Formats: sequence, structure tokens, C-alpha cells
Amino acid sequence: ERLVERYPERAVLWIKYGRALKTVGRRDEAVRAIRRALEMQPCSGEAWWTLSEFKTLRLSDEDVAQLSARAREAAADSADGALLHFALG
Repeated sequence: ERLVERYPERAVLWIKYGRALKTVGRRDEAVRAIRRALEMQPCSGEAWWTLSEFKTLRLSDEDVAQLSARAREAAADSADGALLHFALG
């Protein structure tokens, strides 16, 4: 929590924070943290992949449209591109 408070502009920290929140069962907060990362870095394959790993979260039609667009734009052999395609699957 102190890291995201100290560096609120770093999307990667919000993703890691979201994953930690998910691990300790704070699901709603975790989703909000990851969505915050996506606001800063909408092409983040790691953020989209993390959202897709929430088995009880259903991505909205808007989420799927954004994810599809990002996957089409990204090179499939890049780290983000691969994760975007896996998340879309």
C-alpha cells in the first residue's frame, strides 16, 4: 500500500498490488487496483491477463472490445501481445 501511495503513477505497482490483494481475498479492491493500472497503461498485457485470471469476474462487453482492440494492435510475439491474446482467450 505504501508503494502505490508513494508512486501512484506507476501502473506496474498497481498491478502487483492488485495481485497481492487478490491473494489475500480482497477481490473488489484488487479489481479496482488493476483497473487503475489499465487507466494508466491500457495496453498492459499483464493487467489484462490478471483481470482474466479472476474466475468470478466477468469482463464487460466494453472490456472485451478494448481487449480485442489492444490484442489486434500488439505484436503477438511481444510480452504484452502474448498476454493480451491469452487474456482474450
